[in-house]
Order: sequence, then structure tokens, then C-alpha cells
Amino acid sequence: MLGVTNVWISPHHGILILFILVGVNNFSFGFGAKHCSHSRNPFYSYSATFMDQKTQNTLNEEEEKYWCALSSLSHHMPPRRFHRLYQHFGSAQAIFHATKQELRATGLRETTISSLLAAFRGTDPDTCLHDAKSKGMQLVTYNSPNYPNALKKIYDPPFLLYTTGMPLARDESMLAVVGSRKMTNYGREVIKTFIPVLIDAGITIVSGLAFGVDAAAHQHAIDCGGKTIAVLGSGLNNIQPKNNAQLASDILKHNGTLLSEYPPDYPADRFTFPKRNRIIAGLSMGTLVIEAAEKSGS
Repeated sequence: MLGVTNVWISPHHGILILFILVGVNNFSFGFGAKHCSHSRNPFYSYSATFMDQKTQNTLNEEEEKYWCALSSLSHHMPPRRFHRLYQHFGSAQAIFHATKQELRATGLRETTISSLLAAFRGTDPDTCLHDAKSKGMQLVTYNSPNYPNALKKIYDPPFLLYTTGMPLARDESMLAVVGSRKMTNYGREVIKTFIPVLIDAGITIVSGLAFGVDAAAHQHAIDCGGKTIAVLGSGLNNIQPKNNAQLASDILKHNGTLLSEYPPDYPADRFTFPKRNRIIAGLSMGTLVIEAAEKSGS
């Protein structure tokens, strides 16, 4: 059941502030001047929350390299197309090695089939997998046991996630905290008010590593001893914005996670950030918009 618990609209200069919690019935929040305790909540115990490494590695490397290869072809293989083809062929390897006749049987257009076959010919699955693994990245496929259940419920869930840091959990209480890149003093005070309470409630803070509110949310979660996940609009080996590379490193040092649906060196562009936003929202049980212009991406 979906529910909106609180909505605040600020009268100041058309700024819209929303606090939306979806289906959160098991947490109670007490807001006020609360400071970080700098102690880690037992909720973050690795043994209690995350799959063990042996369970995560159930996908054999031969099949894994084809998921990786198809992920590198983002312009030719958007998530919904992959899921459609995977349902038809049964494996990423079968998709990659499909003939023109086999692809025709899926109902794809001739132009799409031609571009796919050309892309397949120009891609080396072994190189794709080695590139990701050599950079220390974990690959979480859609059918992996630790692919987040909440993310599966969006209309076009990523079929492959690249992560570094703490492994993802199948079920974890997460809240997206987002807002303007041009954060005001008001925004800073709101973050200082909300983040400690959320961390104490055992909630993981999810944001996009952007300037302003995103960066402040990540940093304050770290300062409060909590867990935070940064979802990038670029590859994990190509941190954007570059000025937040140190923050990304700090997230990893404090048991956080960096996540992207793009291959390691994939560049950010004006399309990747809106696509990134659907992952931030999809992972989360709700969204806290700290402050943002009325027509902003937030």
C-alpha cells in the first residue's frame, strides 16, 4: 500500500520541499535538533544483512561475460529490450550468438537486427568482463540473489549493475535523499535534522553523488555512522563530477556502495543522469526532496 506521510511546501521563491515515505509502517520518526552519535547501527551488520560471497557468485563466468558484453552496448540494448530477448532466448550467451533468423523470430525490426548484429561482432565479451573485474567491480545481474527486489518493480530495471564497496542486499530499507545542486543554508539545516534520525532508524541513504544536496546527504550519512549508496550516471571508473571523487572514496571506506548500470569507463551525458534517477527512486521506499526548483530533475 502506498502512502504519503508528510508534505511540506515552502512559500519561499517557489521552492518545493517534499518528504514522501512509501509504505513505511514500521518506523517512527522523531524530528528535532538531533546530532550524530557516530556509532554504527546493528542494522548494518554484514552477516545479518548481506548475502555471503559464495551465494553471490552463482552465475558462472562464461554466462557472466555475455551479460557484461550486452551491458556495454547500451545504445543497442536498453533494459526493456534485453528483458524481452532474455525471456525468448533464456540466456545472455544465446542472445549474443543469435542469428538474424533467430532475432527475426522475436519481432524486432530489420534495422534493429542489423545494428545489433554489427554491435555483437564488434564486442569481445572476455575483454568486457576482464575490464570490470580487473577494476574490482562486482557484477549483479537481474537474476542474481542479491539484486534488490525493490528495483525489480520499476518499469525498466537495469539488467546488470556494476558495484564497488559493500555488496547490495536483496531487501534493505533505503530512502532517496535528493535536491538542488545549489544548496542553501536552509537545505543544510534540513539535512542535519533528517539524516541522523533516518540513520538511527536503520535506513540506508541513497543519492546521486552530485554537487549540493546529494553530496551533503552522503557526507552526513557517513558522519552519522550510517550506510549510503551513490548511484552514478557514468561508469564507476569515471566518477562524475570529478570533484566528488574523494567523497566516492570516503563512501567506500565507510562501508558504503557505489553503483552504476554503465560499464567502468562509460562517460556521463545528458541522458545518463535522468536514467540514473530511476534507479535512485527504484531502490528506495520513498524520496526526501530537501529543496529544489519546481521544474527541477529532483
